[in-house]
Amino acid sequence: MSLFMVLTAFSPHKYYVSVTELYLNKNNIQVIIRMFPDDIENSLKDFYGLQFDLMSIQARPLVRTYIDEHFQMKINDLPVYFRLEGITQEDGFFIVLLQADKPKQINMLCVTNSVLTEMFDEQKNIVHVLSDQQKKSFILTKHEKRFCWRPAELK
Repeated sequence: MSLFMVLTAFSPHKYYVSVTELYLNKNNIQVIIRMFPDDIENSLKDFYGLQFDLMSIQARPLVRTYIDEHFQMKINDLPVYFRLEGITQEDGFFIVLLQADKPKQINMLCVTNSVLTEMFDEQKNIVHVLSDQQKKSFILTKHEKRFCWRPAELK
């Protein structure tokens, strides 16, 4: 976790950022999305017109629908369908955990991340893609919500 996120996690913030870690493991893909709880609460309130406790049982399907709408991935032009593995709060962040099966070969990976961009024009979504030998980072915004890359480009 960056020093920036540690320092801003415990006080009201004027920076709008989420951090997504995308792990390309041997047999699966794990995604961890971290965001400030007040930002996601405001976004969900606007998205659904409801106010609720983020950690409640009732919130889980609503968070799932929101994430499905705002975070997508395609591998080799085929959509990746994620399972919601968990929702938690830790160190001042709201965290969404996703998992999917990994295809044997990845020629092209595309990610769209528009989390919170409907609420905050200044929103930045940092995405770190990590595999056993490679790491690549991208910064997405309201106007640039998507990236594509070929794993061979990361060597």
